[in-house]
Amino acid sequence: MSQNYIGKTNSLMKKDNKGFTLVELIIVLVILAILAAILVPALLGYIDEAKKKQKVIDAKALMTAIQSTLSERYGSFSSAASSDVDILGNTIERNAQGNIVYKVNGKTVNGDPNLTGCSFSNKVFDLAGVDKPYLLLMYSYDKDLTTATISELHKCFTAYSIVYWSDPDSLPIYYNFDTDSWEEGNLYTAKFMYRGSDKKPAGVSANTIVNGHKYAGDKIRVYVLHYGGKNYNITTLNTAMANKMEGK
Repeated sequence: MSQNYIGKTNSLMKKDNKGFTLVELIIVLVILAILAAILVPALLGYIDEAKKKQKVIDAKALMTAIQSTLSERYGSFSSAASSDVDILGNTIERNAQGNIVYKVNGKTVNGDPNLTGCSFSNKVFDLAGVDKPYLLLMYSYDKDLTTATISELHKCFTAYSIVYWSDPDSLPIYYNFDTDSWEEGNLYTAKFMYRGSDKKPAGVSANTIVNGHKYAGDKIRVYVLHYGGKNYNITTLNTAMANKMEGK
């Protein structure tokens, strides 16, 4: 091998090993910063979309489990014992005003029942196989089982809708029975139900489905199947969900 060839080879190797200049490094960093500015928001958007899809998957599983458990309850329902239990199988009593008072695990619950930890709720989560969210609400027809007709009983044992709120920092989603789809919000924020403060037609009470919707005129009972927070109050929770929707 000639001395001239060896010299040329060494010269090329020296050129190859000299590395990047400062200007070249700056150009590379600028290019990477531009790519990050383009790709990171898109990536975060994909992550948010995946989270939304997972919420819908979990909510669907829970609604299926709820309806399955309600159907099982209807199969064993006895009108003779209906004055002592509700559609979920929880023991009920009536106060001096005739309003239902719930007893969950031996503890008295007034107003919209917080049934966290009741046997119905536990069975639903076992069937669905999903983690317990921050809040899970079920809406069904509100009727005294002792006086309900067969068709009314069918509605009582039907889950009209549910609200699934995975955590306080996320947006709640609900089942829209008009469109058979899942949307952000709940039946109040979507104006499906009259609230106590709403202007209502004569003779119509709060928690009644607004005209123009499926189940219009039906009075709704709200069941809290799980609540992971403290100081439970359904009015406060509805306000928190409405505020969350306004600030989304």
